[in-house]
Amino acid sequence: MKPAAKTLKIYTAKKIYPVSSEPIENGTVVTKNGKIVAIGTQKGIKERFSYPASSIECRASIIPAFVNAHTHLELDQFAGRVKIPQDFVPWIEEASMIFQKEFQENLHPEINADSLKKVGICAIGDISSVGFSPKILNESGVSARIFHEGLDVLSANTEA
Repeated sequence: MKPAAKTLKIYTAKKIYPVSSEPIENGTVVTKNGKIVAIGTQKGIKERFSYPASSIECRASIIPAFVNAHTHLELDQFAGRVKIPQDFVPWIEEASMIFQKEFQENLHPEINADSLKKVGICAIGDISSVGFSPKILNESGVSARIFHEGLDVLSANTEA
């Protein structure tokens, strides 16, 4: 017997990215009282559950994770090394000086993409100055949109 339609919400999507398995093409997520009770293919779910009038068709993907819309992967390794000032300008000047000084020999950006996945982030909007982001993110499996930073931290004049 199929569960009553009134207590369920059914979401369909072109692709669903579950935590515990590979992505599901033409997938469905079923919730009851705000909790996921089933996930599977649209065909498989139709066989198990009644579709309520309020079923929702998503034209994108469903992901059980966080999206960080503003990251700077190439600057992450310098976290904690720049004092937090009251104003933005002194902060960006100090961060730029550290970045310029250590850029060539100490930059290890691949570490940063792994740390995103560890905390449940599956998609980001990364702001990149020097172009490391595409390579890092392509190898990491983290979905992303990359934006080019207008401030060139490698040649920025930090003098007032």
